[in-house]
Amino acid sequence: MYTGNDAEIAQILKRLNKKSPTTKVKSLDDLASAFTSKPKHDLKDAAAVWAYHSPWLCHFPDTRVRRAASATLTALVDRSKKVVSEFAGELIPALLLMAQDGDRDVHAKAVALEA
Repeated sequence: MYTGNDAEIAQILKRLNKKSPTTKVKSLDDLASAFTSKPKHDLKDAAAVWAYHSPWLCHFPDTRVRRAASATLTALVDRSKKVVSEFAGELIPALLLMAQDGDRDVHAKAVALEA
């Protein structure tokens, strides 16, 4: 559960629980945007929730969701490696799932993150 003060991030993370793949993709796109635009001190609480959801989203049956999840993870890593390191135990399974994905885009992002 998100405990931060940013209402926009709270709404985005709430939408991750919706069933519709389209809603998940929109939410993941918004979260990736938030990871790149919000102040770093707001990222830690959002990253904790994202780390919890990431393995499941990176293994989701819909390719669009997996692509958006990999883009969101990439945005978080690019923005703050320190925040990512705090949740490495939760994010490594997601990265491994991405590396084994049959979709070229998802696989390429995983390989780029591993390097």
